[in-house]
Amino acid sequence: HVDEEDFKNAIEAAANTDLDWFFQQWLHTNQTMDYAIAGASSTQQANGSWQTRVDITRRGDAWMPVELKVGDVVRKLDSRDTSFSVTVDTPAKPTEAVLDPNAILIDLDRSNNTKPISN
Repeated sequence: HVDEEDFKNAIEAAANTDLDWFFQQWLHTNQTMDYAIAGASSTQQANGSWQTRVDITRRGDAWMPVELKVGDVVRKLDSRDTSFSVTVDTPAKPTEAVLDPNAILIDLDRSNNTKPISN
């Protein structure tokens, strides 16, 4: 009979990483998670590219790595902070920023995961 520890060890061996944080928060708590984009703005750089600053907040105590898509650029974010900013450079002017663009996470409110980008 496989128990939780056996399962966790098998997953960690396959992933080649420590996943204590994942098993603890998702199996042993009722923590919630809601990522949100608080603001997004772009400025054109001297070379013609665009630099976009995205302000992100995480409501709830649960945390997961999350992807951020700005234009055609996707970045994986690993910050455990409840509020942080990310700068993304793109060759063309982006129209929106999207957190978790593939809807992978168990996010309480996806309506705040997309934000038009202002100048």
